[in-house]
Amino acid sequence: TPEAQMDFIRFAEQYLKKNGTSPRGTPMERLILRVAFGDYPQPVLMEAWSAIYRINMTRDGHSRKPFRYPIETLEEIMTVPEYTAHLARLRADHTFARSTVGSELARFPDPEDLE
Repeated sequence: TPEAQMDFIRFAEQYLKKNGTSPRGTPMERLILRVAFGDYPQPVLMEAWSAIYRINMTRDGHSRKPFRYPIETLEEIMTVPEYTAHLARLRADHTFARSTVGSELARFPDPEDLE
């Protein structure tokens, strides 16, 4: 159920907070990224992106220049064409794009840079 999926995302986020948000690319972080770029109901996607936002705000120390996820991190969980398709879907979702967590998309490579 979406509620169980959101609970699991919260568990993964708490695990990362408890064990430190670094290093990047841990299995729990990859799990959250898989959900964030997956085909899930809107509430589940928003929970995953909210977790990414909170994790990275802690990690960055509220820096104005956030780190960017390298394509290698994403290639561990999906192919470049899958990434491009999911990113396009997220950008087209105006509710998501206008949300606070929509700004997290800037952390990920632009598909045009991958060609």
